[in-house]
Amino acid sequence: MSLNTPQNMLVAATTDWLVRHWVKDRHHVAAGVLTSRGTHFGLHLDTSGCDFCAEPVAIANALQSDDLTLRDIVAVFWDGDPSNPPCVIPPCGDCRQLLVEYAPDIHVIIPEGDDLAAVSASDLLPYPYAQTPRKVSVHDIKVRDDIAGEMYRLRNSDPH
Repeated sequence: MSLNTPQNMLVAATTDWLVRHWVKDRHHVAAGVLTSRGTHFGLHLDTSGCDFCAEPVAIANALQSDDLTLRDIVAVFWDGDPSNPPCVIPPCGDCRQLLVEYAPDIHVIIPEGDDLAAVSASDLLPYPYAQTPRKVSVHDIKVRDDIAGEMYRLRNSDPH
């Protein structure tokens, strides 16, 4: 899906925000979240012990403002070299999980060939981790018990 005008404006605003807030070895990714009431930004936080991606920071800024309708999100990377323009990057696996849990229908702006596209968070992570355990039927347990019993019998049987 090609970008609409608000999405293009979000990419431009996030890029501009990153360039203005970029700090060597600290902030090389910025994320922008477009909500029903405005735009919220976040920076990647790079430390010697752990890193925090820009996307959860931007989402937290939106939620902190009671702005709960998350519509679009983009992450932009820049290495600080004026000869290399900033570029849109896809979210990492942890951020994909976060997006699916907090806003499964949010449009995530990602690179697609030489262009940009907007896809749902659910499209980026079709099989997310779920904290709810899968219900196992009695039949599943019986089959597993049968297999385990046969494996025990084979392991402990005399081959002669």
